[in-house]
Amino acid sequence: MISARLRYTGLSLLALAALITGLAQLLDRAWPGAVLGLALTVVLLLGCRRIRRTAEHHQDEQRRELEALRAATERTSI
Repeated sequence: MISARLRYTGLSLLALAALITGLAQLLDRAWPGAVLGLALTVVLLLGCRRIRRTAEHHQDEQRRELEALRAATERTSI
């Protein structure tokens, strides 16, 4: 499975490319291409947000599990 960092980086680069393409189309007065490029940028940025939130959720779960394990270890060692 591809790590969250790689997916986030890939989507971020694609969003940047879509933004640049959309702005270039806008400057060239090609409205359909500009709207498509800027809409694609928004969709890709929402994907980045989802990846970030999912990774934060997994980190929180791991942190809680580690704290529970430490608490259980302290109780058994006493």
